[in-house]
Amino acid sequence: MAIFTVFSAIGSWFARAGISAAISSASASAVTSFVFGGIATAASALAAKIALSFSNKGVAASPTYQGIKYTQLNSNLPLPIVYGTVQSAGNILWQKNEDDYSQKIIAFSEGEITGFSDIKINDIELSSIQGATALQFYGTESQSLPDFIKGNSYLEKVAEVGSLKNVAYLALTVFNNEKIGSSYNLTTVVQGKKIRVYSSTNTYTVKYSENPAWVLFDFLTSYNGLGLALNDNSEIDETLIAKLFDINSFLEAASYCDELVAGSPRFTFNMIFDAQTSARTLLDEIYRSCRGGLFFKNGLLQF
Repeated sequence: MAIFTVFSAIGSWFARAGISAAISSASASAVTSFVFGGIATAASALAAKIALSFSNKGVAASPTYQGIKYTQLNSNLPLPIVYGTVQSAGNILWQKNEDDYSQKIIAFSEGEITGFSDIKINDIELSSIQGATALQFYGTESQSLPDFIKGNSYLEKVAEVGSLKNVAYLALTVFNNEKIGSSYNLTTVVQGKKIRVYSSTNTYTVKYSENPAWVLFDFLTSYNGLGLALNDNSEIDETLIAKLFDINSFLEAASYCDELVAGSPRFTFNMIFDAQTSARTLLDEIYRSCRGGLFFKNGLLQF
C-alpha cells in the first residue's frame, strides 16, 4: 500500500474517533508522522502529549549506553522511561554536601516502577558501606518526600525539591570515607515500569513485564509515550482502545514472545529511554527486539 494511502486511512480513523488530524496525501512531510512495519501513524494533534524531541540523535545521546555509566547532574536530561530490567546511574535532582556526609535525590525513571536492586556506590555494595542508606521511591502518585528534606510543611518541602510524584528515585545519605567522597558514582538495577498485561480482550493486570508486545502497547497508549489512548483529561480511555487496537493481535504476539526457547522467553525487551530522540527511534528499538511491526487492518492497529 502506498504511504499516502495509509496516511489517508489513519486520518479517516482519527476523524471517526473524533480526533483532529491534519493529513495531506500530497505532502506527508507536512505532518508529524511515523512509518514503521507497513503503517504510517499521523499524530500531529497528539504532539503536545509526546514528551520527546524529534531530533535524530537516537540512543547515541543516551548517558546509559556510552560505556561506563556515570551518575549525571544535568537539568536538560528528560526523565527516563524504563521497560524491563536495566542498570542505570541516574540523574541527580537535589543534593546537600556537608563536611562528613552528603544527601542526594537521584532520579531514574517515571513511575510506577517495580523496584531497585544491586545498589552500588563507586562499585561498592551499599549494604557494606557503614551508615549509608537509600530510601526507595517507586514513582507512585501518592508517594511522600524523604524526611531529610527540611520544611515546616509539605508545601515548604515541595518548594525545595518539587513534589516528585510519579518519579522513581533513591534518597541517599552517605558518609564520606577514604573510598567515597561527596561526588560519588551510583549505579543500581532498575526493574522497570508496571504496564498493562492483557489476559483477554477486556481483562488486564498492571504489572511488571518484559514482553515486547505489552511494552509496545504501553508506549503507544500511555501519557509518556504516544498517548494514542488518552482522552481530553489525559486519562486512558477504554473506548479509544477498543476503536483503535486489535487486542487479540497483541495477545497472539505476546504469547509468541513468551514461548520458551532453550528455557528462556523467545523475545524480551529491556531498555531505558533516557535521551532526547524521536518516537520513531524508540519504536524501532521495540520492533527490533522481536522482529515485529504494526499494521493497519480492518480499521484497527494490529501487532
